[in-house]
Parts: sequence; structure tokens; C-alpha cells
Amino acid sequence: PWFLRRNRRMALVWLIPAMLVLWLVPLFVWSPAYYLDLISQWYHSEVQSAGVNSEMWYFPGQSLRGILLRYLTLSEAWAKGFPDVHMFSFSPAAVVRAWEAIAAATYAAASIAMLRSDYRKRWIWDGAAFALFTLLEPFGPISGMISLGPAVLIAAALYSTESRESLARRLFAGACALSFLGAVLQYKPLLRLLLVLGLDFYAALLIFTALVLAGNEADPSGSAVP
Repeated sequence: PWFLRRNRRMALVWLIPAMLVLWLVPLFVWSPAYYLDLISQWYHSEVQSAGVNSEMWYFPGQSLRGILLRYLTLSEAWAKGFPDVHMFSFSPAAVVRAWEAIAAATYAAASIAMLRSDYRKRWIWDGAAFALFTLLEPFGPISGMISLGPAVLIAAALYSTESRESLARRLFAGACALSFLGAVLQYKPLLRLLLVLGLDFYAALLIFTALVLAGNEADPSGSAVP
């Protein structure tokens, strides 16, 4: 949906043949039958890892899926020394289905809001897309939260221009405080508790909320945004 905005549709048009070329290049190395078999193996591996009703791959993940599983299900920790923070004991399968519904509804709502927003603020929604991906991806290990980088840079640029009373500005400052807290608190039991609670998830959530608020704010000056 981010490519459906005017002045971006040609990027989508060119993306289609570019991706086709990228996917067809391996045919110069492997036979079609062998290449299709490799793609099939890769596809089933990804579906299996993304569809399992647990955090067995990336515990403790910092995406919404991991948060819901740790809060709402009773399951054994996949690494020793991490506390149990569950509040309910729902079925893991039911929780994963709930995550799928929440993720789909959230992405649809964000896409509609982006398409209806002021075109001059498209760069803000670009940053929000990276934050949204980080929040909704199946597994969110800290090492994979580099995807939050563009969102942080755009939020920092907004922080330098927003008024001090701006809620978006305060939310970004809160996200920075949470990230700083996680960096300086190196007492292992406390750090593990914060990871299980989802410290980085909440930082990403604050950044996403700040960008959405900034992207929906009316520009009183009417000037174009870079």
C-alpha cells in the first residue's frame, strides 16, 4: 500500500520486473526442477517457523506475538534464568490466532490512515512502516530490531522540529528513555525480567505511536515537508 500513493506508483511498476529478474537469476546455475525444489524447501521451513505456536525460535521476542505468548500462556521458558510473567493460561494456538487477527487489523488500519494522510507527510509514514513491521513480525529478536532504524531516524528528525508540548515528541523521548534503561541496566536478573516483559517492544510501540500522531497532525503553515 505504501507504493500506491501518487508519485510512487512507477516505483511499484519497476519493482515487479526487478523482482522477477532477481528470482530468475538462479536458473542460470540450477535446473528448473532443482530450483523449484529449493524454493519449496525454503517456503515450508519459513511457514513452519512462523506458524509454530510457541517462541521456540527467538525467545524472548520483542514483537507483539512474543509478548502475547508470554503474557497469556503458560509455557516453559526456552532459556534458563528467565522469569515467568504469564497472567493467563490460554491455549497457545488461540493466542497465535488472536495475534494474527490483531496484526491484520492493525496493518489494515495503518494502511488506510497512510493512504488518507497528507501526501507531504509520506516520509513520516515511511518511518511508521518500519516500526509497524518490527511490532507485528512473527519473531522479534533484539538482533533483528535493526529494522527500527529508519523509524528512529525519522522520529528524531521530528523531535527536533516539534513543539515541546507535542505528545508525539514526548512519546519519542519516552522510547529513548526505555532504550537507554535497557542499555545501562546490566544486572542480569533485572535485564532478563525486562526482556521477558518486552522493554524493547514498548519502546518500538512508543515510536510507532509518535510517528502516527505526527503523520496525522495538520500542518498549520501549509508548507511542504521534505
